Amino acid sequence: MRTRYRLPKQAGLYPKQMRQSLRKFVTLPQHSSFTVPVRTMICTCPEGWVPNDNGECHAVVVPIPPGCTSDNDCPTNEACINRLCRNPCDCGTHAACFVQNHRPICSCETGFEGNPNIACHTVGCRIDSECESGKACINGNCINPCLVKDPCGINAECYVYQNRAECRCLSGYRGNPLERCRVVGCTSNSDCPNDRQCINAQCINPCLYDNPCSPRAECRVQNHMSLCRCPPGYIGNPYVDCRKEIKPECREDSECPSRLACINKKCQDPCAILEPCHTPAECQVVGSVPVRTMICVCPPGYISSGSGTCNPVTAVKEFGACVNDDDCPENKACFNAICKDPCKCGPFADCRVKNHKPVCTCKQGYDGNPEIECTRVGCRRDDDCSGQHSCINKQCAPVCAADRSTCGEKATCYGANHRAICECPPGLIGNPKISCILVGCRSDSECPGNRACINNKCESPCASANPCDASAECVVFNHAVECTCPPGTVSDGKMGCMTRDEKCTKDSECPSQFACIGGKCVNPCKTTEPCGVNADCRVLNTEPVRTMICECLPGYQGNAAVQCDRMPTCRTDLGYEITPDGECVCSEEKGLKIDENGNCVPAITSQFAYHEEKEKQKNLHLTSKSAVYLMVCKLRSTLTNKDSRESST
Repeated sequence: MRTRYRLPKQAGLYPKQMRQSLRKFVTLPQHSSFTVPVRTMICTCPEGWVPNDNGECHAVVVPIPPGCTSDNDCPTNEACINRLCRNPCDCGTHAACFVQNHRPICSCETGFEGNPNIACHTVGCRIDSECESGKACINGNCINPCLVKDPCGINAECYVYQNRAECRCLSGYRGNPLERCRVVGCTSNSDCPNDRQCINAQCINPCLYDNPCSPRAECRVQNHMSLCRCPPGYIGNPYVDCRKEIKPECREDSECPSRLACINKKCQDPCAILEPCHTPAECQVVGSVPVRTMICVCPPGYISSGSGTCNPVTAVKEFGACVNDDDCPENKACFNAICKDPCKCGPFADCRVKNHKPVCTCKQGYDGNPEIECTRVGCRRDDDCSGQHSCINKQCAPVCAADRSTCGEKATCYGANHRAICECPPGLIGNPKISCILVGCRSDSECPGNRACINNKCESPCASANPCDASAECVVFNHAVECTCPPGTVSDGKMGCMTRDEKCTKDSECPSQFACIGGKCVNPCKTTEPCGVNADCRVLNTEPVRTMICECLPGYQGNAAVQCDRMPTCRTDLGYEITPDGECVCSEEKGLKIDENGNCVPAITSQFAYHEEKEKQKNLHLTSKSAVYLMVCKLRSTLTNKDSRESST
């Protein structure tokens, strides 16, 4: 506030002189100042002061409002909030708060964790939402999932998105980040997926670029290499040609009607094809499984003598009945009064009969107990050896032996399929049997058949990317890989081998008289027992399956598949005769009778004469058949003399 004063008439004085002159006339208020405009005096109070009604300056009194103006106006455990001293704590749930220097300090309560300014949760977790966005609930704990188990493939990085581990390819790479990210373009096969090959710095399907398969074969890629195989229903070499597989009509007897057998993969009548029976025997088929059985049925008046033959009942003694081995041919023995083949040797053994006794010997190339089983010794053919060996002088020898110079200069030798194969080492090309020279390649066609162009070098794909399992042998044919199985193993249908466990798959793999049943070579006659009582079973070596034949034992007749009955032996050595109808009689019409000992003797000849005749027969070592012949001749002579005397009288 300013107060104006009129100056006295002494104007024009200098300010200092004016001030001194003015003070003579005007008394200024305390704490006031003055200015001297032209002939005017203005008094102004300094800052913080104001004039009152009397023109005096006094200090301005600022009213102090109620409450606080700063934290310093409050106790240390409070803060000035909206001009009021209050508790500043505003922590999240399950958080404790204490105040220091007017500032709140939040901390999670015991047993809780998290951001105390927002919310605290119990230690551990149950679901991902209880964790921070960069963590996941794993085993009850909030953990970065990328640190627990990195799910990403090669050249990929892991990051967390919405509590989950995600994968992405590194900069400059592309592909499946869960498996492998590859650099844009390629420098080697390892930069490409397994079903692609690095060709001209590009990952290309080799089946589309340079298909090595025959027109009807399928091409597939494994470990960057093209592999060929014939499609289902076709067989052959897929690199040369695949031909349609002719499905056989049958593979085993059970696939045929009951009266037919599987012979040469066709259902045929085994009796007509094999002709096991000899005239006058009739062949009949029994629908046994797994192998059909044939029986040779002898007509009335005939009796089986074994080997599919029937003999007249008059020849029973000569061909079958016996008391001891001496009554049988040298190659037969007497079993239960029947002359039979005594051979019962083990598998892979040969049998010969000497003095009615069987002599078993192991087949060539086998050793062991021939009466039980013979096992293979050494080798007889290349297939008995591994693919890198061949059978030489009955021994498996390496085909790449040091004493054989089969390969050319700088060439290496390896064995496959029992043959020595020469090849040029990686980086060399040429005729391996003559010489190998250093040269690069651009495609497989520029390499030998047992090499492929890999990274501009002719290399073995078996060495760089062997697709075969450890159990299989990797060989290269027409630049592509083939997996072969060593002896004793078979393919598992994929790229490996499995042990065959010496199991057979077809009858032809078994020795003679044995069939493959349940993966084992067994005698089907003993396993299936298709024949009836008093009948003998023998095996015919037919293919693809063996065939059994049942025959009545010598001296027996009937249905060999059901039961054979013993044919009564006509004791011709006691004087009996066999009629054309097969009956054994002591004919009274011919002057014969049965004495008290059961002998058939001439009715007009004394018992003494008969026995005397018998003694002569023994002394002459005559056979029973000859004795009967002499007896009949004598009887006829007696009857003739009697008739002549009666006629003369």
